[in-house]
Amino acid sequence: MTNQFELLKIFCVAAESSSFKQAAAVLGKSPQTVTRAIQELEVSLGEILFYRTTRNSKITREGENFAVKAKRLLREMDDLFHTASSDDEQEMTGHVNLTSTRIEVSQTLTKDTLRRGQ
Repeated sequence: MTNQFELLKIFCVAAESSSFKQAAAVLGKSPQTVTRAIQELEVSLGEILFYRTTRNSKITREGENFAVKAKRLLREMDDLFHTASSDDEQEMTGHVNLTSTRIEVSQTLTKDTLRRGQ
């Protein structure tokens, strides 16, 4: 089984594309990979998500409903990871107290120095 997160990403791109070939080009994957991912998702859900011809695909009503939920979930996941990474980029504030029996400081302590642990 393919990663469900990856299946949702493939599905969302396919839902916005006129064909699986176009979706594959956007994703940098082969059309067969997109087709297999959509088939796997359809089997897993027990629903037909796309009407297919040899030249294009058209999303079904069930597919449209699923796309709304899938896009919302992917946005929330992006927000979650973006929020977590932006927390790491917040400026450090506060005071640092250093205690030592012998002081040999050859450079000025700066925020960058403290971040590097020097």
